[in-house]
Amino acid sequence: MRVSLDPKYQCVLQIPGTLDENAMCDFHRLVEAAGEVDIRGLAQRIRAAAWLGQVSFGNELCGVAAIKHLSHKRIKDLSEESGAEIPEKGLYELGWFHTLKHHRSQKIAQYLGIQLCEKVSEGAIVATCRADNIAIQKVLRKLAFKPTGSRWKSKRGNWELELHIREAHVQEAA
Repeated sequence: MRVSLDPKYQCVLQIPGTLDENAMCDFHRLVEAAGEVDIRGLAQRIRAAAWLGQVSFGNELCGVAAIKHLSHKRIKDLSEESGAEIPEKGLYELGWFHTLKHHRSQKIAQYLGIQLCEKVSEGAIVATCRADNIAIQKVLRKLAFKPTGSRWKSKRGNWELELHIREAHVQEAA
């Protein structure tokens, strides 16, 4: 599946070590604005990610997402919370999606998701999202992710979360 981004937008995929301090702060700010991420140690987790995706409109960073390496603890926690069996080998997590409200009709999350998933040549990819976030669920379906396990209560708010898994070597849906 190909989704084009309006030429007014610029997409950059980077290995975290190539981000300058200002870009790191901007990325951190947007991830934090999404509201579901534990911000304790977030800067270190951003630096430890496999890939960071950013979309800008002029000088404004308007969308972010990342492919993250998963710790054994994170895999264990996701498995316990969702009740799903999660493969431990070659596993990544697609997450930290956030698009500024006034840019949300531009398919930025879908574009970032496609670009980032293409960076994973082997292994499955997991993603979590709020159960009430229909927009990101649609994006995940288009990227060939399937809901897995049961919903669980968020530790950061009064909502439920879902686990989605994309098996290794699958193509995005049309």
